[in-house]
Amino acid sequence: MHPIEHISHLLSASTTGIGKTLEDLLDIQENNYQEPDFGEYELKASRSNSNSMLILFTKSPLPKGANTRLRLMYGYASSAHDNNEKVLHATLNARNFTNIANTGNALKVDYVVQSPSDLILIESQQGKLSIF
Repeated sequence: MHPIEHISHLLSASTTGIGKTLEDLLDIQENNYQEPDFGEYELKASRSNSNSMLILFTKSPLPKGANTRLRLMYGYASSAHDNNEKVLHATLNARNFTNIANTGNALKVDYVVQSPSDLILIESQQGKLSIF
C-alpha cells in the first residue's frame, strides 16, 4: 500500500482521521459495526510519525462485572473525574508486570486456557490472582 500523505485535501486532522481517509479512498462507508471493514479484513491505519499502538482486538474479561471488579481492586483516582471514581488503563502481557500508574500495583496475564471458557488469570506482584 502506498502512503497517502500526499493527498492533503483528503486528510482529516483529527486523531482518527487517517483511518477515515483510508475508508473514504476505498469507498467504505463509516460504521461502528463489530464486523470487519473490508470483507473478512479489519483495516488499520496510522500516521507515519505516530507512536500510538494499534489495537487489533481486546479481550474483555468474563463474567459480567469483571471489569468493575478489576477497576475497584487495582484502579486509581483520576483528575478526569470529579468524584474520585477509580479508573484502570493498562495494557497487560504475559511476560512482564505492567505498573499501574503510581499505585504500587503491577499486573500481568498469568495464564490463558484455550478452551470454551477462555479462563484468564490476572496476577499482581503481591501474588493475588483474579480469575476470569
